[in-house]
Amino acid sequence: MGYPKERTAAIFREIADYVEQWASPLDWEAISNTPISARELIMRFPRLSNILPLYFGQDGAAVSDDMQDASTEEGIRMYIDETHPGCPWNLPAAVAECHEALALFHTEDQLDRFFCGAGMHGGSGSDDFTDFLPLFARLCSEHMREFHSPMWEPR
Repeated sequence: MGYPKERTAAIFREIADYVEQWASPLDWEAISNTPISARELIMRFPRLSNILPLYFGQDGAAVSDDMQDASTEEGIRMYIDETHPGCPWNLPAAVAECHEALALFHTEDQLDRFFCGAGMHGGSGSDDFTDFLPLFARLCSEHMREFHSPMWEPR
């Protein structure tokens, strides 16, 4: 049974030729032309998908009756205070998500439609997302510089 040894190389070449005809899973042109679903986008923002609804969405902690006269900055500081001392494990990633959102969504309308709808149900307090996200990132970064030493030091 089986093929003679002298046919082995030819069989492998036939298999390789056949496999090369498959659509590659890393076909970047096809991938870049495929629209991203809302579900895929939500997975890119795991921290913001929790922070925005809980703190800045409808009935969120930072916009609740107790905080109705508070500024957006005070609401962000409340989130930071409640995260402390676990900030080094939470804030840097949240800052990165803010910048990623600003890179992916180019207008206030796009940001608002995604973060207030599309399964996120978040909010940005009384500010536009184009103002809120940079402010959130800046305040988190300032907190890290002021209260948390660098996590890594070169030798």
